[in-house]
Amino acid sequence: MDRGTHGQTMSRALEQLRLPFEIPPAAEKAGRARQVQLAGGVLSYRLVRARRRTIGLTVEAEGVQVRAPRHVTLTDIEGFIREKEHWIRKRLSAPRRVPFVWQAGARLPWLGRTVTLTLRHGETGAWLTNGDLEFGLADGASLRERALGWIRGRALEFFSGRVARLSGPHGLHASSTIHRASGISSRFFIRTTGRRGAN
Repeated sequence: MDRGTHGQTMSRALEQLRLPFEIPPAAEKAGRARQVQLAGGVLSYRLVRARRRTIGLTVEAEGVQVRAPRHVTLTDIEGFIREKEHWIRKRLSAPRRVPFVWQAGARLPWLGRTVTLTLRHGETGAWLTNGDLEFGLADGASLRERALGWIRGRALEFFSGRVARLSGPHGLHASSTIHRASGISSRFFIRTTGRRGAN
């Protein structure tokens, strides 16, 4: 038995239930929050002074950030923002790209339609049925890994068929191989072996 902070005794089993309630503060964003009056209204932005030669402007999900050299005046920075107002407003109003989450129920664009990812428990493989793209992960593969492998396989089949159809009328025989190298993404190579009948 150990003694707690107020002198009470507690077992080691209970001691592990202590939770850290002191949550570290969130990292402070770089720069200083400012506002500028534009033709279309007030724009909030974050100004970061940096070692650079020009003024840089980025529009992200968190808002607008301006990076400027230390010697540039606030008047010049705000003049630059005013010049770019149309571009800034266009970027701010554009829909944000949401990252795809590989999970059952997710909807995936596939050859001009949308399919729903579903799981088959206790099985291994991939099946495209009606509007569902079903995957069996009994072998321990991740849904992302299995789905991307299936998509690559279908793309290779489609591409190989197209190449064969297009090269045939020209008397060419095309063979396809996938080349994988360490640190390099998969690439598709077409090697023409010459006219039909040639060695």
